Amino acid sequence: MPEMENLRGADSSGWASGGKDLSGADLTDANMSGENLQGANLTDANLHRANLTDANLKDADLTGAKLIGADLRTANLHRANLTDADLKGANLTKVNLESAILHRANLHSVNLSRGELSGAYLTHANLYGADLTGANLSGADLTASYLTKANLEGANLQGANLTHANLTHANLKDADLTGAYRTDAVLTGTSPRNPLLTAKERESRDRAEWTPPDWEYRPGEAFETHWYKGRSDEHRFRKEGSGYSGDLPGLFYLVENRESGAAKVGITNKKKTKGRRLRHLRELGFEVVKTWERADGHLIQQLETQTLTYIRKTLGLEPYLRKGDLGETGGWSETFDGEGVSKEELIHWVELKLRQLDKEKRSGDSNKF
Repeated sequence: MPEMENLRGADSSGWASGGKDLSGADLTDANMSGENLQGANLTDANLHRANLTDANLKDADLTGAKLIGADLRTANLHRANLTDADLKGANLTKVNLESAILHRANLHSVNLSRGELSGAYLTHANLYGADLTGANLSGADLTASYLTKANLEGANLQGANLTHANLTHANLKDADLTGAYRTDAVLTGTSPRNPLLTAKERESRDRAEWTPPDWEYRPGEAFETHWYKGRSDEHRFRKEGSGYSGDLPGLFYLVENRESGAAKVGITNKKKTKGRRLRHLRELGFEVVKTWERADGHLIQQLETQTLTYIRKTLGLEPYLRKGDLGETGGWSETFDGEGVSKEELIHWVELKLRQLDKEKRSGDSNKF
């Protein structure tokens, strides 16, 4: 058997490594396909790009092991300890991780499709962009795990603990969340939207259905979408005076929140609010992309309405956040998916539209004389 300390590229065919001490070993590119490594000590081992397909790693200790890009398809890791292990980009298709410990493990962009993870401990694990389609996570502990942009379509999450888990932009289509604990889970941008609602919450939401307005500008009225009980074809508008005033100079803004992926447009009276609106958005993690100001507040109001018409109807982008996501000041109805249109494209469109509105205003003013 090769030296333990350096096994780079080694072919382990015929090894009897079960229960062996391979801690700290360099196993980069090693071929251990189908090997019996049950109970082996692989703490801090370097298994970068190692071939571990069909390997038996039951009860193995892989604490702090580096498994970046490793191939673990159909491997048996039942009750294995992978605390602080780095598995970024690894292929774990159909892997058996039942009751395994993956506390603080880095599973960024891993393929765990159809994996067996029932009862696994994934507390504080990084599962950003992970493919968990069809995976069995029933009874798994995902407390404070990072599941942003993870694909959980068709996954079994029955009885899973998702307390404080971050599921921003996660795909939970057809996932089974029966009995899942979801206290303080972050659900911004999940698909389907807010999949972890309790039956009572879902019923309440359905009674208060959000319906987009018809997006046509109405002089003297500032649009604002509403949650309300009633027919879905009804539209309601908030009369000017309770917030933005077209009689004062106006500012149109484009902001983005890179962490959540949300973008937003809006209007404010800079002198009236003394910048409170944009300051509040910055406190929520938004960054100002660009602003446009005009002395004519009504023109800015038209610019917002027509920009939202473009975003909703032409681009087909629905509101990205939901009521309450932006606190008491609201504004969720002017949000959209920041990846749905480039900043450059939207800025170009706004500036063309603003020039058009400026021209129409000048023409209208000249006709008065």
